[in-house]
Amino acid sequence: MTLLLADGGEGTVETLVQAKNGTDGELVKKEVVGHLKEKVDVIYGILCDEKTAVIEVL
Repeated sequence: MTLLLADGGEGTVETLVQAKNGTDGELVKKEVVGHLKEKVDVIYGILCDEKTAVIEVL
């Protein structure tokens, strides 16, 4: 048995997507402008219901 665990820090998005979707989860990578007006690479996940997004706030 494998149990996925995340503490709310880095890796939480990936862990939740994998836990809810298995290996079929969708992770989306984007480059955005952060609050200090610098470019930041971010990842968000879409769960299998295709209505729920998991977003990590930096």
